[in-house]
Amino acid sequence: MALQFATPGAPPGQEVVLQERLAQDRLDFSLESLKVVDDYLEDLRALGEEALFRHSRFTASMGRAGAYIGEVLIKSAPDKFQWISFEEAGESGAPGISPDEPELWWFLTLRQQGDKLTWPINKVLKRIANGEEDSIYGYGRWILNDAKN
Repeated sequence: MALQFATPGAPPGQEVVLQERLAQDRLDFSLESLKVVDDYLEDLRALGEEALFRHSRFTASMGRAGAYIGEVLIKSAPDKFQWISFEEAGESGAPGISPDEPELWWFLTLRQQGDKLTWPINKVLKRIANGEEDSIYGYGRWILNDAKN
């Protein structure tokens, strides 16, 4: 999913929503590349949430953005993060997550050493809803700094 976000030339119907607003040539899975994601999400935010949610590929595109962010974190600190399933997140006792709930693909969950969990897709949706105060780059820096401690 992360590659589908970062790589131009997806098959018709599978491309990222408003792909022309995403500088995919600058998505190199580095922490700095999260600034590109911020710029893209700000462009989408300017269109308005109602218009975005009506777009047929919006949900898949936001899932791909979340997957890209998670892969950036993993590549930046491979010994600190790993993808886990929704069921594993529920079994870990994360608040609000029940292992009995149906799996939702957009709950892309990263485990950070021990029991700390983070959901990059939620950050994508918050960035669109709240703007710069929910910066993707800031989130990446904060999560990676927290992982060092």
